[in-house]
Amino acid sequence: MCTRRNGPEAGEAVMEGAEKTIHRIAVLSGVEREFVEQVCRIYVTHPGVDAEGIVNKMEVRAMSERGWRN
Repeated sequence: MCTRRNGPEAGEAVMEGAEKTIHRIAVLSGVEREFVEQVCRIYVTHPGVDAEGIVNKMEVRAMSERGWRN
């Protein structure tokens, strides 16, 4: 499960067991591990983001990786 944590140990708390959780979500959902990791990263680093916001951020990243410039 992707979780947001506050406080001094925030980064450590989220990272502890993250690989196992991301792998488990990927297996149970039938999607690639990299996709799950990207969704979780966006969710954790952008408080209040909804599904549409996550998709938009992923589209922008994909365009920039292909060399698209504004």
